[in-house]
Amino acid sequence: MRDQSKTLISAAFQKKLRRKVIQPNAVKTGFHSGKRKSRSAGQSLDFADFREYHPGDDVRQMDWNVYARTNKHYIKQFLDQRELSVVLYLDASLSMAHDAEKWLRLKQIAGALGCVSLLGEDRFSLIPVGSSTRPWLLKKGGGHAANLLSYLEGVESSQQTFAEGLAKTTLPKTSLSIVCSDFLEPVEPMLHALRKLHHRSDVWLLQLLSSSEVTPAYDGDVRLIDVETSNDVQVSMHERIIRKYEQKLKDHSGTLQQFALQRGMGWLSVSTDMSVEQIVLEAMVKQGWVK
Repeated sequence: MRDQSKTLISAAFQKKLRRKVIQPNAVKTGFHSGKRKSRSAGQSLDFADFREYHPGDDVRQMDWNVYARTNKHYIKQFLDQRELSVVLYLDASLSMAHDAEKWLRLKQIAGALGCVSLLGEDRFSLIPVGSSTRPWLLKKGGGHAANLLSYLEGVESSQQTFAEGLAKTTLPKTSLSIVCSDFLEPVEPMLHALRKLHHRSDVWLLQLLSSSEVTPAYDGDVRLIDVETSNDVQVSMHERIIRKYEQKLKDHSGTLQQFALQRGMGWLSVSTDMSVEQIVLEAMVKQGWVK
């Protein structure tokens, strides 16, 4: 039987992901140990700084070389190592899954981010919003990477819109929430759901658009059908209509981007013209999400 996980993330790409880590701007760490360096002092092997000795401090951390030079007692401080908790919310709406190429690329992105998180000893969860597929919760360690990719292969689409599903989702408290969607839904319901999410964690918004959504290739009279509502509209496609559509898409995405930036959320928009390697290893690195 063919290993379906290879259709998402190749072994060569996984090897590259081993050298990457999720890098949120404000690291909020959990209480469990991991590879990530916390801002608090702890007992790892990574030296952070000296501070003066106070009664009750562990004398085993005394630096006697400094004492010999200064005749003062100083304690060595080390960086504590804590895990980052990451939850990825996957747009499993019918409109997203209807486009096979976009649905595959979205799963690839989710799989790649999950692998980076798991291989970095962070705690990772994936919630396919609105889907009947059960969430994949609270896994830690690179040994779960293959299971994540197999899980993603089986994620089913939802009849709900993404904003509706996200608003109804029980949101776990986490360090970082990553929302992967095309965000091609009415703005206000989407903003309402994102406000709710932002109250509980830092948030990154990743917009994935297909090449045909960015630049429609339709020509002449066409009938467009909304796969979620079955509503249809007859449109005579020509250059003026296409330019008008492109401006509306720019305005729509711009509203979401401005909302995100005003609240300190991350925002990145990519298209299916880019490979998953380009999205993660180039666009996300440039954005500072991955290093």
